[in-house]
Amino acid sequence: MKKHMDKILALSLLLVPYVSIAAPHDFCPGSQCKQVWGMNDAYHATYSYDDHGTSSWLSCDPSRDVDYRNGTLTINYSHLQGAKENTCYIKFDLFTQHPELREHGFLTATITVTSNQQVQGRIWPAFWLVGPAPWPTNGEIDIAEYMPNPNFRTDVNLNGGPHTNQNHTEPAVASYPGRGLSDLGLTHVYSMEWILQGKLTDPKHTYLLKFYLDNQYVGQKMLEGDPRFTDTDQAVVRGMDENAMRIVFDTNDIIANRPNNSDPAPVKNAPDLSYQLKATDVKAYVIGP
Repeated sequence: MKKHMDKILALSLLLVPYVSIAAPHDFCPGSQCKQVWGMNDAYHATYSYDDHGTSSWLSCDPSRDVDYRNGTLTINYSHLQGAKENTCYIKFDLFTQHPELREHGFLTATITVTSNQQVQGRIWPAFWLVGPAPWPTNGEIDIAEYMPNPNFRTDVNLNGGPHTNQNHTEPAVASYPGRGLSDLGLTHVYSMEWILQGKLTDPKHTYLLKFYLDNQYVGQKMLEGDPRFTDTDQAVVRGMDENAMRIVFDTNDIIANRPNNSDPAPVKNAPDLSYQLKATDVKAYVIGP
């Protein structure tokens, strides 16, 4: 999905049944969990936009579209018919700050998507990790990516490839029960646990990824770094190995994902659209033995 995040401006910020939940936000699956980062900590985030090959028809004004207050990051997506796409990406450079996360960690975010319209068939919000540039050679893990078709579902997806023009997407690792990010106005907790299998010096080392919705396990994926396995696996393993994955929250319009997405016409001709993604309780934990 979101590609070519190379035009970056610094933005300083201070930063269950499957229905709206009241579960504790300090859930961590290990017996020894130590929080090492939270979105309430002071940090420098980065704002960027995906130009899909041309920057002439995308815009995101952080003073208008990005807000942080009371522990909540809000990203606003708005599109007026005939205007540019208004895609925002907010990234957090977590992993390079905490090398202890490399072997066994846990990342969690509480997300609510709201709109005063019926927008399920058009929105494209996501919560993901992306490896260092150039994309997709160091992989992408979509912890929660809303997929409007079919059935308005939210999936865990992986992207990666050997070269910048060779992305591969595997079948969804998991589809969250219910509608996930399309549950407008309802709050869900999306989480990922990762466990290094073996040692980094072993050329055949792997990572086990586990995914959770509302603090309940929903699926897993074993990433194989060995060259015999998929290009997607290898790319994500490279990103994990470098301990340089970045956290990303974004809002977008699914029309931007049409086959000829370098052409501005599909988005410009689309009807008005407005929605918000709110993220809070974004935390990372190191899990001990």
